[in-house]
Amino acid sequence: MVPPDRAPEELPMAYGSDRIALVPRAAGSLLAIWEITAEGVGDAKAALAARGRGAKLVLRVGSTTGGGSEHEVSDWLGRFYLFDLRPGASYRATLGLRASDGEIEAIAQCDPVEAPRDHDAPVPVEAANDWMQRHLVEVGLRKASLVEPATQSPDSLVRRAADLAGRAAEEARLHEWPRRVLDGPRPVEAADTFEAHIRRFLALTDLLATGAVDEEALGPYSEGPPG
Repeated sequence: MVPPDRAPEELPMAYGSDRIALVPRAAGSLLAIWEITAEGVGDAKAALAARGRGAKLVLRVGSTTGGGSEHEVSDWLGRFYLFDLRPGASYRATLGLRASDGEIEAIAQCDPVEAPRDHDAPVPVEAANDWMQRHLVEVGLRKASLVEPATQSPDSLVRRAADLAGRAAEEARLHEWPRRVLDGPRPVEAADTFEAHIRRFLALTDLLATGAVDEEALGPYSEGPPG
């Protein structure tokens, strides 16, 4: 746990679980971002058995109304930009191993995400800052699995930790962070502040996950988020 007034550690490059997410960008465009593990790849190979020999890692993206595409990828920690999608259509993504017979054994999948419409405001997710999205995926997962259930806890300290984590998540998810990093007058300061919100959220949800919520543990996070 790193209190906000101490020198921060670097954010993790990966979170150690199999996941994939689709992030809206501009009209008809999504970003697929994923992380897979040796365990996940091993399970997929075992499921394919003999058919898994020479299996390729592929990204399959399909519309919920039919049609889609497949792309061979190589990185276990990667991203792939998807263009020329139907604005307003919903897409789901699967990352898995494709056997010689074309069958894909999924390693990670995500729920459908709508491709932005022409009139939707573009979300700047450029190579310079799509590192943000990897952490925001983790924020979304932890918010659903840890923060939201904790808001219903009978323990007032747990509810307080959930409230603090929720505030940190909202601050981190503000749409202007990518633009501040790309085009703002103080890009380094903007990136540092974004990371501070993420570290704050991760630390608070670590407390919720381990059941280590008490007054002393919450103390460093009760004075408000970083500016």
